[in-house]
Amino acid sequence: MHYASNKRITQSARRLFWLLCLAGAVSCSRQEEQRPPDILAPDQMVEILSDMHLAQADLQEAPPGTLPDETRAGRYRDVLEAHGLTWSELRTSIDYYSRRPEKLTEIYDRVIEALSRKQAEAAAG
Repeated sequence: MHYASNKRITQSARRLFWLLCLAGAVSCSRQEEQRPPDILAPDQMVEILSDMHLAQADLQEAPPGTLPDETRAGRYRDVLEAHGLTWSELRTSIDYYSRRPEKLTEIYDRVIEALSRKQAEAAAG
């Protein structure tokens, strides 16, 4: 009797151990990855990407060949300066989010919302 009771406790302990391991693995996999400090926050990415797309739309309004490349580059540089960023800082963040498609999709969904909102406001007058 004593041996059978110990065997059941051992089996129960093993089950509990594996259950705790599984629970720990699941909880660890659900923790959100910490964004490195040199990467722009999603809110910042939404703002700057929205502004970059607006700049691109402005530049596309000009007839082809009428704007020198320096003017085009200057327009994007102006947007970066308004946000206190460099091309390198933006590129680093874009690369980071490009390796995380779910996060990039969330950001671009918000960019589309922001641009749609701005378009509606402009149309309303």
